[in-house]
Amino acid sequence: MVGYVDNGGASCFSAATDADLVVVIDPGKIRSRNLSVDVLSQRRYCLFDVTDVVVSHRQVDQAIKVAMFANYRPRKVLRW
Repeated sequence: MVGYVDNGGASCFSAATDADLVVVIDPGKIRSRNLSVDVLSQRRYCLFDVTDVVVSHRQVDQAIKVAMFANYRPRKVLRW
């Protein structure tokens, strides 16, 4: 997990792996695509390796950032 706090706000980006899963958690408010690439490359993965994206809350920034992960598998959406 990596995070930051600056004048533009605060955010974190998490990635978890297990067997054939590469999971990204709450990619929403990260300030640049490079932050996502850096976190994944530390684990020897790239954006195209992401299989699942977990979004813990419904906001536009979350939905937009999901599009960075072209190969993720859409799953059931839980309603709040």
